[in-house]
Amino acid sequence: MKYPLLVLIFILLFSKAHCQEKNYPDSSCLKVMDEIKENWKIDSVGKTGFRLANYKRFQECKINFLPPDVLLNIIGKCNEVWRTEEATIYLFYVSQKLLLSKKTQYTYLSFRVTSPTDAVIKIGEGIIER
Repeated sequence: MKYPLLVLIFILLFSKAHCQEKNYPDSSCLKVMDEIKENWKIDSVGKTGFRLANYKRFQECKINFLPPDVLLNIIGKCNEVWRTEEATIYLFYVSQKLLLSKKTQYTYLSFRVTSPTDAVIKIGEGIIER
């Protein structure tokens, strides 16, 4: 009777750990930033393809307490800063494409920081033309 119970407990523990690892391959955004920071800085305007290949990792990571100064110190200067009454949004270009209209279309990764916490609360993405 003890043997099947031990096997069941082992299976449950292993499957739970495996599911957690699959859902969050890099559990914190700090870990993701540390792993890709050098190549991220080199691809500062998204021309080499490194940012495009890796920016989805930010959307899968867990945001613990992440102040904007830590964000900028690790992955470098952002391409744009948008300020609203509620938040400051830091944009990092991940790719660019020249359009027929001679404008450039940028895909970006955004980090939203709110005033009360002064920390990143949301990571998003979008497209803008310049």
